[in-house]
Amino acid sequence: MKPKFIFWDDIKKPSRYNEIIPDRKLGMIILALYDRIKNNSLGKFFKHSDIEDIYWEVNPTIDRKQREHARNAIESLKHYFLTYDSIRDDYHLRNYAYEFGNMVYTLLEARFNPTQVEELCETLRESLHKHITEGTFKRWHRDIFEVNHSALRRQLDLLDEKIDSLVADLGLQQLDDEEVLQMLRSVSSRLDQILTEYNQLRSAYRETRFIRSALVDYQSQVTDNDAPLLESSILFFTELRHFLDAISERLHRIQPKIQQLFGVFQQANFKARTERFIRYLLVDSKLINNKVELPTLIPSLNWRIDKTQLWFFDVNRNLFPTPAQPRTVRIFNELTRQHAFWQAAEPARRQDEAQIWLDQFHNELEIQGDIRLSDYFYRVFNQDWERFDVALRFAYLVLRQYSGHSDWQLDIEPPILQSPYLNLQLWNMHIYRKN
Repeated sequence: MKPKFIFWDDIKKPSRYNEIIPDRKLGMIILALYDRIKNNSLGKFFKHSDIEDIYWEVNPTIDRKQREHARNAIESLKHYFLTYDSIRDDYHLRNYAYEFGNMVYTLLEARFNPTQVEELCETLRESLHKHITEGTFKRWHRDIFEVNHSALRRQLDLLDEKIDSLVADLGLQQLDDEEVLQMLRSVSSRLDQILTEYNQLRSAYRETRFIRSALVDYQSQVTDNDAPLLESSILFFTELRHFLDAISERLHRIQPKIQQLFGVFQQANFKARTERFIRYLLVDSKLINNKVELPTLIPSLNWRIDKTQLWFFDVNRNLFPTPAQPRTVRIFNELTRQHAFWQAAEPARRQDEAQIWLDQFHNELEIQGDIRLSDYFYRVFNQDWERFDVALRFAYLVLRQYSGHSDWQLDIEPPILQSPYLNLQLWNMHIYRKN
């Protein structure tokens, strides 16, 4: 029987952790070799002296014991990072060293790029619809989703790191008044930039709602073999939206705190300056002939009140009288009058009817937990097809009530099926209870 691999037991073995994850000195050697090979300044095969040159460049020292320790440290890299060819007397990087360098390179190269996220989300959505139609969901998950999903999360991680740095700068520091003011201005400016980037990212991630909706709709068709892959994909996009909402909540908590700090600092600073100014007046002012003379740096006050000149205008209507106009006698038609009243009251009756449909829709949604608003719209429209505005008012009421609802999720995506009515096309609107 093949022995079962137990990760935790293996990583706890002596020196195993340091062999796989080197310390800074050895890690910098691996990254330097990776960078020079990538830039073609060093061949894929190199000598021991090349490794030593990099070691002393990263860790300069003349201590003999340190040099002996360096030889042992370089020797330890042969476990997972270096391969030594005794015949040619040279070294080359192992595959794990290249993977380690690629991971660090990709992480440091990542920059805030909402456009890239938007294009990636659009590619994921379009390819998902294509593979679902062709019945090749597993290929989409392997070749497209697995390759690109880390790039979607990386942009949110970068934004979260910026918020962490912002919060760290707001910590207690030994600063004087001017330095505190400069720090607050810098933090406020960075927060505005982060808010702008967050709004750009939120707009870029709008396609993820349609992707998750398509994945949820595919649950009824997925095979047993592909079900775990589908569940993991749905979970990823759900967590992505939650992470986006968590960042929004952090930003909305930080912004009032900065404004409060500005207010407290400015209030205390103004009070201190006012007290110093009053003390300056009391100490340096002089009383001469029962008159107070202010310090020479403060000019004397001259009080002068300008009298307001008032002008009155009046219109004499008798100078140019308006000629009398003949009175128009209107004859009322009772039928016309009743028809006008009916037309004036009709919008209110239609609004009441739309409200009745809304109450019925809400009751059915509470029972079923999941209703497609697009299908329900046609149901309202079929009741009286000559009064299209009743169905339209009903749809507006539903969208206004359930958009941004705390308990219900509203998903809107482009239409897939043709509408049963000519010249009438609705987007797919789906309302369901949040998990």
